[in-house]
Amino acid sequence: ASGTSRDVLLEHLDEAVEARIVSDQTGTGGGATPLPLGHYGFTHALIREALYEELTGPQRVRLHRKVAEVLEATHGSAVDAHLPELAHHFFEAAPGGDVERAIDYGVRAAEQALGQLAWEESVAQYERVLQVEELAIPTIEGRRGELALGLAQALWRSGNYPRARETFHRVIDTARRLEDGSLLARATLGMGGWPKFRADEPPGGPADELRALLGEALAGVEDGEVALRARLLSQLAEQISMEARESHSQRAVALARESGDLDALFGALYSRLAALLGPDDIRRRLQVATELLDLAIRRGSKEKIFVARESRIRSFMVLGDIAGMDREIDSCHDLAEELRVPIYRHSLSR
Repeated sequence: ASGTSRDVLLEHLDEAVEARIVSDQTGTGGGATPLPLGHYGFTHALIREALYEELTGPQRVRLHRKVAEVLEATHGSAVDAHLPELAHHFFEAAPGGDVERAIDYGVRAAEQALGQLAWEESVAQYERVLQVEELAIPTIEGRRGELALGLAQALWRSGNYPRARETFHRVIDTARRLEDGSLLARATLGMGGWPKFRADEPPGGPADELRALLGEALAGVEDGEVALRARLLSQLAEQISMEARESHSQRAVALARESGDLDALFGALYSRLAALLGPDDIRRRLQVATELLDLAIRRGSKEKIFVARESRIRSFMVLGDIAGMDREIDSCHDLAEELRVPIYRHSLSR
């Protein structure tokens, strides 16, 4: 990144080591894997901060962009292992005009963090990406809505439900302005996530609002978006009267199976549990919950496995199968600790 030859670079590093500005950190790092040959670091964070503060704004932008481009070229096909680092440097370089790469790497880093259960890191990445998106000329409002939706979903997983709800509302407002039925539907589905609304809420509360949003979203979804329609019907089935749940949940399952979308089918089967609450439905509930578990394992989603196993707990309890119930509770405790989603932990403490 400095543009100097290797020999000159080594001379400069030797001089900096002698002056105790930097140190050779090869073999250190404090982690399980020691740093390989050729790793140097500042001897104190204050030195780094002082030198960094001496740079002008344009100098910082140019240097961050240069470092980002060198990292990008160096890592090549292995770039996914360095997404947070690349996202950081391209974010700092974005005022210089390279907005698109900053957004691209920021989103990829946020999605990678979600996959690694690093919810707060994903939130931070999406927040930075939204800052960068403001520099885009012209601003693409639809893209901003998609980025805000990603932030809302990350906030929900981190347990910041009030802020997640507020962000979902902003996305819904954007979708209405753009007349984007798909974005409206996906934001509405996010609004319907846990924690669930209480059945005894007063009229005009969040549950009524969600039912109205689900109806609006269903009306705005294209006929060809079968999986999305199935997911909306699934959530609506959980929010309406017992008399109407059966038909809505059955329709949702049929649509989900037609679409071939495993996530849509999972949501539809889960809505069937809300329709099978009678004393004669206990074994059918267990059958549905078991299909949910099989589907979650096929999907490879630990979150879905948790939801499926928790559903089986209730069925085993009613059937008096204490051993089966205890096995599922133990599995759910392990998953809740691994996933670190606050609402999952809370559901086991009730």
